[in-house]
Amino acid sequence: MKITKALAIALALTTASIGMAHADDNHLERTAYQDPTVHQNLEKARTIIEAQGYQITDKLEIDEKRGKLYVKTEAIKNGKNMTFA
Repeated sequence: MKITKALAIALALTTASIGMAHADDNHLERTAYQDPTVHQNLEKARTIIEAQGYQITDKLEIDEKRGKLYVKTEAIKNGKNMTFA
């Protein structure tokens, strides 16, 4: 899926300088948001999603699962709700 790959690339740019070994999720998220390029990269993710014809209905945010960070949001396309994670 192209959009998933694009989001993964945007997140990789966001978290490139973050050490993630054995850190708790709150620390990972907090560190990610302290990265000076995080907002720029979240906007890149927004642009990619909207270019695919989706209307974003929730803010883009960084979340953690099993020690890995990802971008999460909700969007609508053709009347169908989608969750991107």
